[in-house]
Amino acid sequence: MQVPDIGSYDMVIIGSGVRMGKIYKSMKSFIENNTQALLMKKTAVFLCNAYPDTFQKVVEKNIPQDLIDRAIYIESLGGIPPFASPKNEDWILSEHVDRLVQAVTLKDKVNI
Repeated sequence: MQVPDIGSYDMVIIGSGVRMGKIYKSMKSFIENNTQALLMKKTAVFLCNAYPDTFQKVVEKNIPQDLIDRAIYIESLGGIPPFASPKNEDWILSEHVDRLVQAVTLKDKVNI
C-alpha cells in the first residue's frame, strides 16, 4: 500500500481496528513516521474497538500524547468481538460517527 504525502493536506483522518489492545501495525507505523506532520494538521482519529471500557487505555498505548492532545477527534466507532458474526451494522455507534462527521465538517475540536 502506498501512503500519500500528507504535506499537501489540511486535515488527516486516521482510522484503525484494534486487536488485543493494539492498533494495526501499518497504522502504528504511519503515526510513528508522521507524528510531526500530523501535529501541524487538523487530525481526527477513530478506532474500531469492541470493548468500550478499554478504549482510553488503547489510545494511551498506541497514540503519542502530543497527538492525543492536539487531535480534533479521538473516539471508538464500536467494534465486534473476535469470532463474532454480526448480522447487521448494529455494532457501529452511529452517534460517534455523527460526532466524527461534525468534527471534520466544522474543522473544530469536538467535545467527547
